Amino acid sequence: PTSATVLGVLKGGYHKLVHSIHVYEAATARNPIPMKALTSGAAYLLGDAIAQRLEKGRSRLIDPLRAFRSGLGGFLSHGPQCHFWMLWMESNLHFGGAWWNILVKIALDQTLFVMYMNCVYAFLIGALAGKPLTKVWRDVKGKAFHMLMEAWKFWPAIHLLTFSPLIPMDLKLLWVDVMEVIYVVLLSRAANKKPAEGGGKVKSRSTLEEAKQETLGSSIPLQAEETKE
Repeated sequence: PTSATVLGVLKGGYHKLVHSIHVYEAATARNPIPMKALTSGAAYLLGDAIAQRLEKGRSRLIDPLRAFRSGLGGFLSHGPQCHFWMLWMESNLHFGGAWWNILVKIALDQTLFVMYMNCVYAFLIGALAGKPLTKVWRDVKGKAFHMLMEAWKFWPAIHLLTFSPLIPMDLKLLWVDVMEVIYVVLLSRAANKKPAEGGGKVKSRSTLEEAKQETLGSSIPLQAEETKE
């Protein structure tokens, strides 16, 4: 193809992308909670599916129930709660438009709110898997600090743009959820691994049956030697 043809394709793709964003923005303005719930649900489902493909020792098969649970967690929790959280921050932490309000929002978001959301996510996917709530709560407490560290590796830099005036309010969650696909790969892998006894390291497994046991959603009985522990 000639350079003019390539340029024409790129321009056409750009215009379609801009049009799609405007359509999404209008739909979100009309129905903010359902649209944001669907956006987060799709991001969490896709992120978990990618995480499964990248996990060491997994076969190429994807556990659809695990991906569905992750997506349902995003739909029920992340989208709706982030909608109200962002509105609250914009109303109460704007400080007259001072440039440093972004830093205040990041600090609060990446301490109290991220710990809360990570724990809710891990609790939801464990509960949706039918695990005993006491066991789910132990899992959540055991993984909370690790998931917080994963968040700090990623979100503070992203939120310099999220909480800036460069992104309209109705598009902030879309931006977050595009980044969320990458982050959920990190979060889902952390939430779906079982800490080993003693050292806190994750046990290495190589077969599909064993890998499924690492997920919070696993219904496969543990090996006999683990049951004895």
